[in-house]
Amino acid sequence: MRAQLRKVESIIAGLRQNGRYVKEHIKDVPGLKLRLSHDPEGTIDWTIDLMLPNQQLRDRFIAAMEAENVSMGRPNGANYIPRLPYVVNKVAPHPEWPSFNSPRGKSIRYGVECCPRTQEMFARSATLTNGQKFTETDVKDIVAAITKVHRALVV
Repeated sequence: MRAQLRKVESIIAGLRQNGRYVKEHIKDVPGLKLRLSHDPEGTIDWTIDLMLPNQQLRDRFIAAMEAENVSMGRPNGANYIPRLPYVVNKVAPHPEWPSFNSPRGKSIRYGVECCPRTQEMFARSATLTNGQKFTETDVKDIVAAITKVHRALVV
């Protein structure tokens, strides 16, 4: 762990540099949106999320990007809390846990249907995995692949 901690600043710097390059060069591609960041200066850019018009296009976009040898997929590292089974079923770590035992907690319903906008956003998000060791050529190739695939599928 200590060895990794010594490298953390250079890892983050590489991710940010590569992420900024990709985002800067695809930000004006019509029909392709970058996921909104409320802290653009603080983001690490380990992933770059693209918002496509719908799920079918997102799935085709991901397949085409993989064919271009660019690692892209559906969002997989994040779960929105109301759809997690322990929340849907109101299972707390301890029976006296107040969250689900209060009158308000008992009345709240959870589940996928509680977050239709979030569900819709996840369904059309494509996640590009960034790398701190990507070379300038690598990030240029990623931008070229995004542009090529977008032109073939979206325009």
